[in-house]
Amino acid sequence: MSLVAGVAAIRITNGTSLKWPNDVLTEGSKVGGILVERNDSSIVIGMGLNLFWPDAPLGMAALHDYDPGPDAAHRVAALWAAELLALVAAPGWPRDEYRSACVTLGQDVTWEPDGRGRAMDVDEDGALSVDGDAGRQRVVAGAVQHVRPV
Repeated sequence: MSLVAGVAAIRITNGTSLKWPNDVLTEGSKVGGILVERNDSSIVIGMGLNLFWPDAPLGMAALHDYDPGPDAAHRVAALWAAELLALVAAPGWPRDEYRSACVTLGQDVTWEPDGRGRAMDVDEDGALSVDGDAGRQRVVAGAVQHVRPV
């Protein structure tokens, strides 16, 4: 569901991309994130999105470099919720669209506890397929870090 919510986010924002599994980026900096909580009978999906942040720290960003006004949060939330509900109601999930927007693919990545490899694909179940020393592995949850060259 976090991947579907990410697709809804990129559909309603201009020029954003996704970092597997749940970060929304603009120009390589984090502008927001998706959170999914599930129990036996329900699922709650939320998104935090920086609309305006004039002096964002390194690695962080906002959608706008100007104040979009007091109603911007409500407008964005309504657009995102409508897009998410439409995606959830549709058959399957937009895997190809997610993959096209996912900047993690093709990157060297690490993950806990000691994983390392090159992110190659997102499979039908949403797992990240990574080629590493131990062959192809499926990363199904957790923080994935892009390895930056020195």
